[in-house]
Amino acid sequence: MQDVKSATYPTIMAEEARSYGAFLARLCRTGQFDGIAKLWEEALPWLCEVMNALGAVVTYEAPPKIKQQYGEIPAPVQASIKAWRQQIRYLQAWMPPAASPISTPPVLLAIESPVESYPLYAIPLWDDNTLVGGVVFVLRERPTTELAKQYVGLIEAVVQIASLSTQLRKMHQRLTHLTLFYDIGQKLTSSLDLREVLHETTALAASVLDADASTLMLVDEKTQELVFEIPIGAAGGVLQQQRIPITQGIAGWVATHGEPVICNDTGHDERFDSQVDAKTGYSTRSVLCVPLQVKGRIIGVLEVLNKRQPEGFNQQDMEWLSTLGVQAAIAIENARLYEDLRREQERIIRVQEQERHALAQALHDGPTATLGAIIMGLHMAQRLLQTKPERIEEQVSYLLELAQAANKELRQKLFELRPVIMQTRGLLAALRSYATQQQETSSFQLHMDLPDSLPELNTTAAEAVFAIIQEAVRNVRKHAQAKNCWVHITTSEEPAVLIAEVEDDGTGFDVHAVERNYEERGSLGLLSMRERAELLGARFTIASPRPNHANGTLVRLEIPMDRLVHAPRQKSPAS
Repeated sequence: MQDVKSATYPTIMAEEARSYGAFLARLCRTGQFDGIAKLWEEALPWLCEVMNALGAVVTYEAPPKIKQQYGEIPAPVQASIKAWRQQIRYLQAWMPPAASPISTPPVLLAIESPVESYPLYAIPLWDDNTLVGGVVFVLRERPTTELAKQYVGLIEAVVQIASLSTQLRKMHQRLTHLTLFYDIGQKLTSSLDLREVLHETTALAASVLDADASTLMLVDEKTQELVFEIPIGAAGGVLQQQRIPITQGIAGWVATHGEPVICNDTGHDERFDSQVDAKTGYSTRSVLCVPLQVKGRIIGVLEVLNKRQPEGFNQQDMEWLSTLGVQAAIAIENARLYEDLRREQERIIRVQEQERHALAQALHDGPTATLGAIIMGLHMAQRLLQTKPERIEEQVSYLLELAQAANKELRQKLFELRPVIMQTRGLLAALRSYATQQQETSSFQLHMDLPDSLPELNTTAAEAVFAIIQEAVRNVRKHAQAKNCWVHITTSEEPAVLIAEVEDDGTGFDVHAVERNYEERGSLGLLSMRERAELLGARFTIASPRPNHANGTLVRLEIPMDRLVHAPRQKSPAS
């Protein structure tokens, strides 16, 4: 078909340009507020009218996927349009993003039409240097070269508006997400209540991603299970505190591999496990799951289920949820640390109360009772002075013995609380002095197997070692019914460690049973020893019965020498 005369389609005049400008301005507002689908819904009729086209088809093969048609698409040319759409898909799959969307002057791309009376013209659609689709027009007549250029200009203007509208909406979405992240950060960091942090995180994930349900699971490292801490959605009540193996399902895969997963068709993903759905009656169609990590350690997973939009979850959703997961993991860890600190403070208070009670009881049963006896004896001496003066000397001798016993007992208590000799003469001298004091009041023989000397130890470490030995000997006196107790101190060069052992030949005890419910028994001495050993970076073990014997107990402490000659990290352990 020959080009028609340019008079048939007069050149766009100034008033037409103003009219077009006004329409394009309206398209800008439509694209900004209603999206590109609505934009093309308004643009296609206008372009078809300007170009004298029978109809047009616009296709976006990238999210959000769009296929819109306006006017008549004659049957003879439908196959050509379909083939061109397939070509667009092929180019999308194999063409890398271009350096620029249009590297040559824009032109209408002619598609071979089986019917000469229906010329087809198309133009590719670009978004951020990436081919995303195309628009095809079925013209009534082949335009002149001049008109073709004008058509290209109009179409390019609409395409640019669509591209800019998409970018503007993306920027607006990113800004919204940034605002949300700020709000989320404020909410997550404003509370140290672990349950509140978990619930806030899970609810936000479902709300922002427009998902039907969401779940936050935490890893139980002891049992190697995932625990449904906060399930939001229809099956939430059923799943609360339920457990699954850490290798089960998509959540298990994410927890073990540390990588996020998008699954928009669970029926064709072998990682999906339907057991949870069978238990709850919930139907999971799509899943987005990300790991919760702190310093490379996976503490749980956050997943959202069944996105309400038909295209499912996308890469942007995964990036958003991953960012939320990073913030949530830090907040969860902080809340956990706060909970641990609060429990530790409560435990320390209990231990201090216990120690105060024990000290009060010891003073009441020992020095206080002795002082009471001395006071009574002094009253008796006053009466004897008047009635039987010859017995005064005997009474004074008795009172002197009581006073000396009370003094010794008080000095021993003070030594146990803080051995001053440790400051001046070191660990070995403190242990020998302690053995001498204990021997005078203990029902068993206390044997000290000590080296002649030790490297110079820092005071904090020496006091910790002394306190562990002291607690072990105290346990022998209270519970073991032993005849002998041995304290061994040795050193080795490879590895460079100090080994401290407290051994007795008493009845022994069930170590595992005691450790299991030690706090409930009302005494925290064993826990105190373990904590002090941890501060020293030491290996702490208890064997009962002791090795190669049928009775007794062996408490063994292996401390790296570098922790003894350098100050360990500070903490207030239970005494």
